[in-house]
Amino acid sequence: MRYLRWWYRKTHVEKKCPVIDMFNPLPLRQIYGCPLGGFGGGTITRGWRGEFCRWQLNPGVYHYKTVVADQFTVCLRRKGQTVYQQVLSVERPSVLQDWNWGYCGHYAFYHALYPRAWTVYQLPGQDVVLTCRQISPIIPNDYQDTSLPVGVFVWELENGSDEAVDVSIMLTLQNGMGTKEDKRGGHWNEPFSLEKDDARVSGVLLHHCSPVNPYTLAISAREQAGTRVTHFTAFNPAGTGQAVWQDLLQDGRLGSPAGEVMHGPGNSLSRGVHSSAVSEAGSCQPGSDPRPT
Repeated sequence: MRYLRWWYRKTHVEKKCPVIDMFNPLPLRQIYGCPLGGFGGGTITRGWRGEFCRWQLNPGVYHYKTVVADQFTVCLRRKGQTVYQQVLSVERPSVLQDWNWGYCGHYAFYHALYPRAWTVYQLPGQDVVLTCRQISPIIPNDYQDTSLPVGVFVWELENGSDEAVDVSIMLTLQNGMGTKEDKRGGHWNEPFSLEKDDARVSGVLLHHCSPVNPYTLAISAREQAGTRVTHFTAFNPAGTGQAVWQDLLQDGRLGSPAGEVMHGPGNSLSRGVHSSAVSEAGSCQPGSDPRPT
């Protein structure tokens, strides 16, 4: 009875999720991979199939939500024409139907050894192999930096064809964790650029203005010689996704609109950041293996 009273007060009066909910246990799902993030600063878990599926932005409080719009997409161009564009996900959701879903899992391999994980993608018919390395800031004898709530995806590209290929990697991220808070309104996104010590990063800030524990997510890419970072500030993840998909398909870049975008009530918007040439030089020569960051 004491637990029942505590559970009722937590869920119906305080409108919060109990840390241990014995009335709504979660079923076992074998989808989770290596978490992304440092110690004590919250983590985001990316599943072995590529989905972002478990959120712990408040340490100790987990949200088991798979957000469909949170994806990596690859675009290949040869001789100025887009020859391949694919979401790196095996799913076929009912939303964002203008995107090319259904990547064949037979051509992908997942490995994890905390704090790192890596996925190898063989792109069918393209003679191109992508390797995505997921890195968390776990640094021996440096607890301060180990506690940073950050993560890095490093992409490696191997071109086995006999001609150069331009490669674009796009990451899309929804403003929120897939909970009802996403549709409350008042959240907003804005592009940003930061330069320090001769290094420059550009991307999008996603300000999530929830009544309790508001937070800001950031997705960005490092600008380097021969590369170009572009962004698409806002699109609706519950729609077809045509605008952002066609924008990337047209020239391997995103439109980079200026200014912030505010969410109205009930309007769940998603944000994408895109590096148009993560192969550093913008063009990967035959047999080459450049390493982007």
